[in-house]
Amino acid sequence: MNKFDPDSVAVMLALDAAIAYHPDPGDGPLRRFSVWAQPHVIIGDRTGRVVAYTRNCGLIKMPDGEGNTALECYPAVSIKRVNPT
Repeated sequence: MNKFDPDSVAVMLALDAAIAYHPDPGDGPLRRFSVWAQPHVIIGDRTGRVVAYTRNCGLIKMPDGEGNTALECYPAVSIKRVNPT
């Protein structure tokens, strides 16, 4: 757990839920990005940052309109990496 990341507990719990939701051993291990290396991505018309990924899915941190963030799993084919603006 990272004491400099206020969302680290939420991320840790979301990672546990993602592992439980995607237990396919053929998908490979869940790999987590450090807080400073999370790439910007776009899914449809929403933007976010990748927290962790496997070969077939990514755990994305997306802000909602009220200043909160939500962690959601998306299939890899729907995730596009973008440069931050």
